[in-house]
Amino acid sequence: MASAKTAAIIISGSGRLDMDEVRSGLALNIRGSGETAICFLNGPTKIAISGSGAATIAAGRAAPLVAEIHGLGRLVFGGVAVDPMLTVTGSGRITVANHEGTLIADSYNIVINGERVASR
Repeated sequence: MASAKTAAIIISGSGRLDMDEVRSGLALNIRGSGETAICFLNGPTKIAISGSGAATIAAGRAAPLVAEIHGLGRLVFGGVAVDPMLTVTGSGRITVANHEGTLIADSYNIVINGERVASR
């Protein structure tokens, strides 16, 4: 699998990308049913998913994490999100293992540390 210092990824349609590590920042845009799996992430992170796409990041520290899901998409982040700004429109879902700092969550379909959060 690939590793990168930084990564700017666009997946349109049904593509799939697997990566070991992104060390210093990620910009990910999935349009459609594409999927991305990253084992470890560090740095500023911006994720946009439109449609039924999915992103899974097993571990790391996203400082900050900005994520938007429009549609059925899903994001699972198994690391620490710093000052996360999370938005879900539609029936998608964002799941984050832990967060630090100020949480801005704009949907009922957001789960942080195992608990569903209210919009704030």
